[in-house]
Amino acid sequence: MNRFEYVTPKTIPEAVELLRGKGHVRAKAGGTDLVSLMKDRIIAPERLVNLQGLNLREITVNSSVRIGALATLDEVARHPELAKSCTALSVAAAESGPQQILNMGTVGGNLCQRSRCWYFRNDAFHCRKKGGFSCLARSGENRQHSIFANALCCSVHPSNLGTALVALDGSVEIVGSDGRRKVSAIELFDTGDDPMREHSLKKGEIISGIVLTPGWKSVYLEVLERQSFDWPLVSIARAERNGVARTVFGGVAPRPWLVRENEIFSGIRTLSRNGYKKKLMETLFERAKKALH
Repeated sequence: MNRFEYVTPKTIPEAVELLRGKGHVRAKAGGTDLVSLMKDRIIAPERLVNLQGLNLREITVNSSVRIGALATLDEVARHPELAKSCTALSVAAAESGPQQILNMGTVGGNLCQRSRCWYFRNDAFHCRKKGGFSCLARSGENRQHSIFANALCCSVHPSNLGTALVALDGSVEIVGSDGRRKVSAIELFDTGDDPMREHSLKKGEIISGIVLTPGWKSVYLEVLERQSFDWPLVSIARAERNGVARTVFGGVAPRPWLVRENEIFSGIRTLSRNGYKKKLMETLFERAKKALH
């Protein structure tokens, strides 16, 4: 691991200013993903901006739900009102890792984590996600890779919370040098054709919280390769309210994959070893619909 400067700002404006500094600067929340990337020599930031000194941990539930970006996954999973009003999000948080990860991992960090593709995570490979010229999974080991939107990069989006947040039509509060803005969850994960990014935050911006509207009846389900902790092969979050249904799949595309009811497999493009994911999607879709009726 490289040498780096470590700073803990006391205010959001101070944090934003530090993150806009020259050189390779990274924000640190819980650090569960960031430290792994540094240890594996995937990134080598010159400065870490520790966000834990900011007041961004509060969870409020009334006419709307707001969850601070530094709320831990465990706090979201165990919150009794969230379990009722945002069930899919609560369950997705609980399924995001072993208890040690839930205790340290944060809402903002989970939404912004990097790809779990083994080619990306191995410093021996210079794949397209790291600025290379090709996606090595396309002709290599691709059993856990994407079956949609995989023309440039075959990695899958890693955030459980992201899948649930899109299904619940949630929004993300962002703060940066240009002030505050709010975007839909689906916009946060819209990176266009840039395979090197998992989210659309600009340099110097941080997530300050997420906002949801109660009233959705929702469910989150996933299929794992092993019963002990593992990344889901395929997951689904489904939310229904007033005759409207939103279905989002995880583990099948570079972003949470929002589908139309009668066009679930529109645009599917399986690779040599991941065609089984189509059957998992069918099974989870039927289970999710039954769970809500």
